[in-house]
Amino acid sequence: MEHEKFLKEALKLARRGEGLVSPNPMVGAVITRGSQVVGRGWHRAYGLAHAEIEALKEAGPKARGGRLYVTLEPCCHHGKTPPCVPAIVASGIKEVFCCMADPNPLMQGKGFKLLEQNGVRVRVGWQEREAMALNQAYLTRMNQQRPYLILKWAMTLDGKIAMASGDAAWVTGEESRNWVRSFRFTCDAVLVGINTVLRDDPQLSYRPPRFQTQQALLQRKRYFKVILDSQLRTPRQARIFSDPACRVLIFTSEQAPEAKVRELAGENCLVRRVSRQGSFLNLKEILQHLLKLEVGIVLVEGGSQVLTSFYQEQLADKLLVFVGNKIAGSQGAIAPLRGPDRKTLEPAPCLSQVNLKRFGNDFLIEGQLCFPES
Repeated sequence: MEHEKFLKEALKLARRGEGLVSPNPMVGAVITRGSQVVGRGWHRAYGLAHAEIEALKEAGPKARGGRLYVTLEPCCHHGKTPPCVPAIVASGIKEVFCCMADPNPLMQGKGFKLLEQNGVRVRVGWQEREAMALNQAYLTRMNQQRPYLILKWAMTLDGKIAMASGDAAWVTGEESRNWVRSFRFTCDAVLVGINTVLRDDPQLSYRPPRFQTQQALLQRKRYFKVILDSQLRTPRQARIFSDPACRVLIFTSEQAPEAKVRELAGENCLVRRVSRQGSFLNLKEILQHLLKLEVGIVLVEGGSQVLTSFYQEQLADKLLVFVGNKIAGSQGAIAPLRGPDRKTLEPAPCLSQVNLKRFGNDFLIEGQLCFPES
């Protein structure tokens, strides 16, 4: 059907903002006159014009009497930019086809209502499932008031991420590692524990997608490197500080030495004290700090203690599990998740919407993590 065709194009356009618009949603828009497309737009980066405004700008006077196809309810409130609804009404658009309502408490159908009050016909629910899948991170932020959390690890064929000595040298191959660097671009923060920093000295850098070549947009990329370091052992010469464009955020305990806080804190490094919860730093407190910094998507890369802490608190939305073509073959080797022994597998957490990808001799298993109801 023609309406679905234009909404699918809008969804494809929306994806072009991935990695740059968060914590805002990815949104695409198409304007038509009859069966001809006269305007296209997408939300290009956080703080820039919304998709509808971009499409209206391209369409110009041709928008009058036309249809707007948009992936998310047009906004009617002032945020980083002016609201879209008045601009849509002023353009003379006669009909809006939209995938889904905006769950933002400031919206929730108010944009649709204002459009209809101003004589614009609204039709909602087309391609809704695809639009919700596109913006799972935004929905999590709105509905659960925390960032969207992705747990990622690489393990051997027998399910180990490191040897007993801590050695974890390249469980996966170069193709997998390149994919991870590209995937990091889609996130606002990558998070590791202090043991990973001390053992591996990672840079945790990202790689922009090939199509994204506009330096003005890439300079707007927001990216935090987050370290959980209760005793504040992070060395100032660590490679994680090597990129001045990325801010390092260290969470430490209330007992951390003040002198070390002053040593580390600087222009590209923030140090935040949080309380403890058992043997771990308080993750919910950490997530609230990240929320205030407008971090929408966090990639948790480990190690085992950090992955376990998020998993046990059921603070995980998606898993990325790489299986490399190696066997640890050691009883003392480290598993990605630690916890009390289970006597049965039922009920057990599982994945939904599972995808399998291959990179050379490695496999990536990805899916939404589902915890059994308690």
